[in-house]
Amino acid sequence: MREMRAVGVLLKIKSPEAKELLETLAQGSPDAILTHEAQAAVKRMT
Repeated sequence: MREMRAVGVLLKIKSPEAKELLETLAQGSPDAILTHEAQAAVKRMT
C-alpha cells in the first residue's frame, strides 16, 4: 500500500528526478503490481 502511495506522490511531484525513479520502478518484475502502477504513472507524466 505504501508503494502505491509513493507512486502517486512521485506523479504529483512531476520533477525529472521523480520521473527517473518511476522509470526505474517501471522496469521491475512484470508480475508486480508496483511495476504496472509505475508504468502507468510514467505514461501519465509524458
